[in-house]
Amino acid sequence: MFYHLPPTATTLSLSDLLAPISQVEGDKSDRFFFETLLTQQFQACSTLAVASGRTALRLILETLKANPISKKKQEIVLPAYTCPVLVKVIYDAGLNPVLCDIDDTNLEFDGEQLNSLVSDKTLAIINVHPFGIPLRTNFIIEIAKQHGVFFIDDICQALGSDIQGQPVGLNGKISFTSFGPGKSLSLGGGGAVFVNDASLGDSIKEEAEDSSNEFPLIDDNFVGSTNSWLRLIAYNTIFQPKGWWIATRMHLHKMGDDSRNWGYTNKWLSISQSRIGLRALDHLDKKNAIRIKNARMLQNRLADYRNIRHVEIHKQSKPIYLRYPIIVQNPQSREMIFDALWQAGIGVGKMYRKTLAEWFPELNIRNFPGATNIAENLITLPTHEFVQIKHIKRIAETIESY
Repeated sequence: MFYHLPPTATTLSLSDLLAPISQVEGDKSDRFFFETLLTQQFQACSTLAVASGRTALRLILETLKANPISKKKQEIVLPAYTCPVLVKVIYDAGLNPVLCDIDDTNLEFDGEQLNSLVSDKTLAIINVHPFGIPLRTNFIIEIAKQHGVFFIDDICQALGSDIQGQPVGLNGKISFTSFGPGKSLSLGGGGAVFVNDASLGDSIKEEAEDSSNEFPLIDDNFVGSTNSWLRLIAYNTIFQPKGWWIATRMHLHKMGDDSRNWGYTNKWLSISQSRIGLRALDHLDKKNAIRIKNARMLQNRLADYRNIRHVEIHKQSKPIYLRYPIIVQNPQSREMIFDALWQAGIGVGKMYRKTLAEWFPELNIRNFPGATNIAENLITLPTHEFVQIKHIKRIAETIESY
């Protein structure tokens, strides 16, 4: 059976993929137009489209670091359970990561610990919305205001979700997202900075365009733009059931765990990706609706299973469920369920597998019980367009047997 559901997927049609060659010539106006549509659709003040979500975060950090009110602030507080690439970017910017535990019932910051960690050394707090689930930010923003620090919203996995009646990422002044493989808006790479403050938006743009700054962005040339296009075509093939079957046999699905693949470039989003992005935006709501429908079916089928927990969702939030997370009883159960689902052709995930304190031992200076529980016992289930009712039934029956 040459078929294996990928853990997450966002595919594009042939006509979408051919958008870059609909015009031989291309210039910056393609990116500017894409940025304008992003700004309008997600109700931001301004948007900058860049080479990756990592590039977006690095640009934000360099801008905040240069702000006169920052002085010698060097610390960035972030959740102890999230993508380890964030720590690499923080280090690359010459800053120091500080880990804060999370609540293992709803994945939000431990508010009490967060308040104790923020100090006069803190430059910013990074909040992460995991698996397409928008988390509350009001209490984080209040802590940030009390201490005079910046608030950064990481919406890389949650683009298109809502909380308290508005698009995720709007509660603070600045957020960033990713257009990487499997994200809700996938361009095979790329990212964006969303700014909700005019003066801060001007500062970020100046940082990006000033060649004398530490991290100026450069335009991709024709070869680079073509490479981005070919990479997107490759990802579009891999993130389909037959392509994923081949990728898993070649162990390509493990590339993200290798720190050698955590790099990024200081470039703007390529012309080819910008052109495809203009078309992909038209499909975003439809593809997210499919994820939401599949997540609800999973939730209903697994509702009465005593030995698993579901993440608590804030009543005023509308998740897109890039993946559907469940928490099982112990690591042994997770391994058995994971292996059984994998053998059944289901692209189940363990996500980061470890806390950031385990990825980076120098940060292991306190206990992180909530983050540790999630890292050890979390499983994510696929929700994307290739998931059918028969797959949901197979997932439920497999989990039930354990």
